[in-house]
Amino acid sequence: MGKLGRRGIFSTGASLGGGGGISTPSKIVHKIVHKLDISFENEMELQSEILKFKSLALGIQLDNEQELSADLKIARRLGISFDNKMKLESEILKFKSLGIQFENEQELVAKLAFVFGNALEFDGVNDYVNLGSGGAILSNAFEWTISLWIKPTKTGVSLGGGNTSANDLLYLINSTLFRVQFAGGSAALSRLNFTIPSVTLNQWHHVCITKDSSNDVRVYWNGTESVTGALPTNDTLNMYQLGSYRRTGLWFDGVMDEFGLDVTTAASLPQVSDLYNNGNGASFLKVMPSARVNYHLNEVSGSSVAVDATTNGNDGTLNNFNTSTCWVAH
Repeated sequence: MGKLGRRGIFSTGASLGGGGGISTPSKIVHKIVHKLDISFENEMELQSEILKFKSLALGIQLDNEQELSADLKIARRLGISFDNKMKLESEILKFKSLGIQFENEQELVAKLAFVFGNALEFDGVNDYVNLGSGGAILSNAFEWTISLWIKPTKTGVSLGGGNTSANDLLYLINSTLFRVQFAGGSAALSRLNFTIPSVTLNQWHHVCITKDSSNDVRVYWNGTESVTGALPTNDTLNMYQLGSYRRTGLWFDGVMDEFGLDVTTAASLPQVSDLYNNGNGASFLKVMPSARVNYHLNEVSGSSVAVDATTNGNDGTLNNFNTSTCWVAH
């Protein structure tokens, strides 16, 4: 590397900027360094000095270069837009106010990429959500994925399935057994039982069910595939409502959050892991961009609609809920 000084730069190599070293800069850079009267001993110091002046252009006040660099790096990684330091601090404060604990920047970014909001509480008596136009017959002609978070107060409940005339059922039989029941109902290939890790009541669990192009069905619990592995089916699954069986029984008792349905793709293990995200959750629509439905279930008191986050407009309708109390914090 050539000699660096206050008035000019005498080196060759890559261009000035992120990732590379410093090359023979343009006359503009010479003028900037000269006009700002920047003093420096080496490339690293020069880059730091230029960063300082860039920060001043944004009106950023800082105690040291490390503080500035950390704030800007986090802002870029989080996609935060800002015009000045005050706005930047305000945006970061929004995340800090959530009380999120983290050990390093990577963990912070992972946790802030998605934050749970509200969730929907079912009374276990007669509450259910009608998926409306978002419902679908999940045939063996295509792949599909169902994803949701549940916080059950008891087992022996339905997470959802068909309407009043269908056998279809996502059934939490007990604390270690989960059934995916298809339209055929009693046929061997229509009642698939999966062993799952022991379910702790009144705690959150992530459930993901997939069917691939080979008609193999898999159940993932908290990001890990059931030890049962893949089970074959030749049947269809009607998915039209959440929270009951035929809207007559097995009423779900507990809280649900972040429901997603994709009728084009079976989520891969890495995608399921992304959805679980070590218990931190993720946007179904971000992980599965072809989603048919994605209910964040972040509505507030008085709302009787589960808003679809996709552009499909497949909002769900709450039935029999007390809308003044059913929306609760995750």
